[in-house]
Amino acid sequence: VHTLLPPYVNLQIHTVMFYGLHGPAPAYGHETFEDRFALFESELKKGRRMWYFPESAWWLTFDNAVPLFLPIYLKMRWLDLKDLEPMIPQGIDGHLTFTSGHEWGYWITDYCVAQMTWSNSLDWTACLAQITDPMGPSGAEVHNVLVEMGDYQQETLIERDMHRWLVGEDDLAEVGAKTPKAAHRIRVPFSDLETWTLEQLNAFRSAELADMLEMEQTYGAYLERLRAVAATIRPRAEHLFAEIFDGTEIDYLRARQIRLLYEGLLDAREALLKGDTALLTTARTKLGLAKEVTVDAAKVVTRREALYRYPLRLSSEGSRDHPVPNRTSYPFRVHSDTHVLFFWHRRDKKAQETLDKLEHSLVTISDVLSERSQAVEVLVSPLVASDSRIVFGDGTEEPSGPSVSHRYSDEGIYDLSVKKGDETLVATSVAVVTKRRRFRMRTLEITKPALEDIFARAPELIDRFGAVLADREAKLRQVAADAASHRDFASRIRRFFGGK
Repeated sequence: VHTLLPPYVNLQIHTVMFYGLHGPAPAYGHETFEDRFALFESELKKGRRMWYFPESAWWLTFDNAVPLFLPIYLKMRWLDLKDLEPMIPQGIDGHLTFTSGHEWGYWITDYCVAQMTWSNSLDWTACLAQITDPMGPSGAEVHNVLVEMGDYQQETLIERDMHRWLVGEDDLAEVGAKTPKAAHRIRVPFSDLETWTLEQLNAFRSAELADMLEMEQTYGAYLERLRAVAATIRPRAEHLFAEIFDGTEIDYLRARQIRLLYEGLLDAREALLKGDTALLTTARTKLGLAKEVTVDAAKVVTRREALYRYPLRLSSEGSRDHPVPNRTSYPFRVHSDTHVLFFWHRRDKKAQETLDKLEHSLVTISDVLSERSQAVEVLVSPLVASDSRIVFGDGTEEPSGPSVSHRYSDEGIYDLSVKKGDETLVATSVAVVTKRRRFRMRTLEITKPALEDIFARAPELIDRFGAVLADREAKLRQVAADAASHRDFASRIRRFFGGK
């Protein structure tokens, strides 16, 4: 690896996230940053002066904004320093850490990197001891947990590519993940499960879901070890211990949330494939438990925010929906997403959307856009509880059955649902009109506000509306193709209106 720059131009080599100069680094289109290490080797031989510029957090969608507690950052920065140490006499002039905040234990990496760049003999575990020793005799156990966690995170988050189950994702990350230059990998979209076969479901359970359960159990074990010594921590170091404890708990909850969400959706898809009513109920329960995990995570965030080093406004003001001016390129601050648990609620919402779509397939309506003179036929899958009822939204209810018909007396949009007791099993909407009409048109413009309420209440209309637009687009393309072969405008006009 070489650069064409003249040798008098100095270089600052940058890596991102917790990835090091060796090993996997699936970020920004790379699979590894070993080319950066090779660049150090080749350019130092030319007499070029160089700096190393790694990160101690990436925030945005990856780590402290989620939040996640990641001692792996400290270990990877130490490994990089040891790799570069023999090259220092050749022309490495410095080490600069790209940092993105101190809360949630991220100050530990910055503190220790400063120590380790000053003293090459200090390793990452010895620096951690500087933080845990003031806790008293129980500090040794806290130290052991931190070291084991750093080792475990290197194995799982880097070597086994399991970081995608914990990190966040937003719309931009999901779009980027489909390109060769994705900033970082993200989880398997929940919507993919809607079409999986039993073989695919079982394969995911035995591999990815097993990994999630392993993480949940491992972080849970770390948390219990910390809980066991909490009462014996010396008072002067309680604030240090509390941050480590809260960070460990948030890692455990994050692993638990994603495991419950996938497990519930896997169960829901299997229930539809097998016709298993009990399994569908289990799926709903697991998504409910995942939402309870988000509530627990909110409690941890609130507890930690009370102990932030800086005023909460400076780190958490604003949100994606309510931007605030600040000195970043983004309309929110480093912990704005943390404050509202954006990456937790988003996963809950996406999973619920997938479950709703799976459940909508249990009820088929003959026509969600119906004339008053026509009866609406509702076909109910045997998966729906036999003691359920159909609520038509006009004050009429009927017991569920394989096929139930109903005629609406007035125009309107009606909320149709299948209920068992007070529980709504499936919900959708039906639009009733006096007369349906078809007519030719050249263009059609419908504003978003006019459609969003309709689509929100009857999402299956999106598929039908999309089919209409696709058909119209195909016809227009044909008109254009025909026009190209008829030079005079009269022929084009005749053909557009069905003539020859």
